[in-house]
Amino acid sequence: MSASSNDTFPTVMHIAAVLEFEEQLLPSLKALRDALERKREFFEKIIKIGRTHLQDATPLTLGQEFSGYVTQLTYGIARLESALPRLRLLAQGGTAVGTGLNTFTGFAEAIATEVSRMTGHDFTTAPNKFEALAAHDAIVEAHGQLNTLATSLFKIAQDIRLLGSGPRCGLGELKLPENEPGSSIMPGKVNPTQCESVTMLCCQVFGNQAAVTFAGSQGNFELNVFKPVMIRNLLHSARLLTDGMTSFRLHLVEGLEADEKRIAALLGESLMLVTCLNPVIGYDMASKVAKNAHKKGLTLKESAMELEALSEGEFDREGTSGLTGSPEAVRASIDEAMRGLEGVKTLNISESVRVDPDVPIEISVQALADLVAFEQNSRLVEAVDRLAERKVVLRVQMTIAWVMRQVRGDDIEVDEMGAEGAEL
Repeated sequence: MSASSNDTFPTVMHIAAVLEFEEQLLPSLKALRDALERKREFFEKIIKIGRTHLQDATPLTLGQEFSGYVTQLTYGIARLESALPRLRLLAQGGTAVGTGLNTFTGFAEAIATEVSRMTGHDFTTAPNKFEALAAHDAIVEAHGQLNTLATSLFKIAQDIRLLGSGPRCGLGELKLPENEPGSSIMPGKVNPTQCESVTMLCCQVFGNQAAVTFAGSQGNFELNVFKPVMIRNLLHSARLLTDGMTSFRLHLVEGLEADEKRIAALLGESLMLVTCLNPVIGYDMASKVAKNAHKKGLTLKESAMELEALSEGEFDREGTSGLTGSPEAVRASIDEAMRGLEGVKTLNISESVRVDPDVPIEISVQALADLVAFEQNSRLVEAVDRLAERKVVLRVQMTIAWVMRQVRGDDIEVDEMGAEGAEL
């Protein structure tokens, strides 16, 4: 028969995996990615508070938050597709130990051609049958990509679950579809069952990953006999993710809405908006406004009005002027500032370095840090912050001064800048 169970079984494993990935898993994943992309576009202009370490951070748009989810799944698609070439290699023709004993010339190639014709998917014969029988690294690799996808889905579902917490005492920034009553005695309670379902099936995939990894290591000499447990767990994980993503898309993502009133209320309560006031009222006054608001439990707007730093109208106009969160806007603003400094020999750091007020910008050392790769030098970031506070200037001024020094090729420490100005 020119065949052995030792090469037939792994051949069937690879055929089943490719069919499952290409006909079921990837279409489901792409549909979910596209649904999240549509939500990203719809939420693009909704400004909300950011959160890091589960604490308030600088603002961004809800669309930007969702763009992270979209990109995670886009990368997930690429990862799964990158595993397919190894799964397309068939072991058939290796017979008992990989030598091809009892086969005839061209048999392995003919099998791959016929399988491709019957399935409509491209398969080729494995170039090394010893690896194809004794090791199943392609299965381990493929499940590793499923594990990464499950990690992404867990994060996305968990975020949406928390953003939809409430209805009164949670974050409540998202309105989850009311697929079923959350409680017979608590009106308005919508349990995040779709999020919970996805996170549970992801946990199962994590467990399957451990089984596949261990089984893949058990190839003794010319044969790995742990084939059944490996393919069972691979297909199980793929089908769980396929069904879970389809349900998550249909019963949650497509019906997801933003509670813009709640988002605006939380944004107004945050003290992180103080970064937008720096170029308007100066660093010192902005600090006073923030500290006063924190001490008295006021909003920034209430604190600014109490300290007579800004009127209500001025705050409404200036308080969110830089909240696009767009890296392109940050770069455009810095480029504008650089052009304004062309030909200047000395930058007086006691003067305000303003950019075009019509160009939004997050005035923060963190935004500039990303621009000039400061994240590789945390000590420098701290030095910029300390020096800016000591000299009573905006952090952005001090950072631009340092950047200009570097552009001109002067490798200096920020603390060496003079008290009155920094030579360029």
